[in-house]
Amino acid sequence: MESQTAQSGGPRGTVRRRLGFPAVVLVALMIGTCSSPPGLLVQIRELGALKVATRNSPTAYFEGAAGPDGPEYELAVGFARALGVRLELRVLPSGTAALEDVLSNRSHIAAAGIVANEPRRATGLFGPVYRRISQHVIGHVRGPLPAGPAELAGRRIAVIRGSTHAASLARLAATVPGLQWTELDNVDQLDLLARVAGGAIDLTIADSSEFALGRYFHPELRPAFTLLESEEIAWALGPRSHELLAFVQRYFDGLAGDGRLASILARHDRTMARVDRIDAAAFVEDVRRTLPAYRPWFEEAAAETG
Repeated sequence: MESQTAQSGGPRGTVRRRLGFPAVVLVALMIGTCSSPPGLLVQIRELGALKVATRNSPTAYFEGAAGPDGPEYELAVGFARALGVRLELRVLPSGTAALEDVLSNRSHIAAAGIVANEPRRATGLFGPVYRRISQHVIGHVRGPLPAGPAELAGRRIAVIRGSTHAASLARLAATVPGLQWTELDNVDQLDLLARVAGGAIDLTIADSSEFALGRYFHPELRPAFTLLESEEIAWALGPRSHELLAFVQRYFDGLAGDGRLASILARHDRTMARVDRIDAAAFVEDVRRTLPAYRPWFEEAAAETG
């Protein structure tokens, strides 16, 4: 899976795609000695970089008008600064992909709105819970919208592969005969909401935070019912990252203690709330009327870059 790596020594970043010289030196030293590899914090400081996996979303990280932005980005920048290293971001398609990136040791932390449920806690470590969200079944107003799990059978449902949404459907399958769904790779939540709006699928499952944004661009979508309430959101780390986890805990304790955490989250929530229905309607109209003239260029660029 290809990712984009953004490197930042402060609140704004530039794109890097190659392994830095300090990393090569560190690897060479590890190979050339018989001693145990240094601890994770030592490795991070020797590299001079904290590698954080995230995803492209207004609820996590995105390129704003003034540069990199998003609540997870702001939190990650602050943590890298607290460690005295630069921040390197790996931008992946989904929170699930970001979690896999950490578990395969390509990144030190996944900061992407990761749900810290019991199955995931069995595979890795998680920092403090700093937000709670719910899962909603989303459909089109032309419906009919399902009133509960029993009415999901026979619907065209799509979710992100390996997501907590897919896990919720798997649990339901034992009690809902005929329930079927499709799990897709290389899509994000906003892609799936657009597919419901366009009629390609009947239903998807969205977190409350993602739907709070997506509903502005697709006002014809509605939550049918709540599938799961109060899921815990936290940073994810590898199963042997106990030393780093202690620093994450201390960092979030400090942010929560002086009110900065609540301020960061509230500020980004207000930013999303400023997208009103008029702006969303104008955007949708531009997609319908203006985008087709430029679509071949986008497709050509996509074919060249993958």
